[in-house]
Amino acid sequence: MKQFNCILSISFVLLFCTIHAKAQTGIMYPKHEYTYATFQNSDRTYGYTILDNGKKYIHQPTIPARTGNKGFSTKQDAEKVATLMINKIKKGMTPNVTVEELKRLNIR
Repeated sequence: MKQFNCILSISFVLLFCTIHAKAQTGIMYPKHEYTYATFQNSDRTYGYTILDNGKKYIHQPTIPARTGNKGFSTKQDAEKVATLMINKIKKGMTPNVTVEELKRLNIR
């Protein structure tokens, strides 16, 4: 009986260590990998899509924080804002853009 209790105790310890190790390495929870892709709108302006592990997370055909439905004038402008958004998401911030941020990025 002592031998059985010892084996049972060791089994519980090993199970706990395995679960703890998986939690520490992130195996138990999927890791988010954010990327972006730019695209050209029909009016020759640009937008971006942010992907989370390859799945569409945010689709932005227009310049955020601006009135109207105009897209970015260049692909590089769309890339700048997409990068800003991904950085905010990674920091746990709300994925929004302000007029001041657009000015800092020289988005026209």
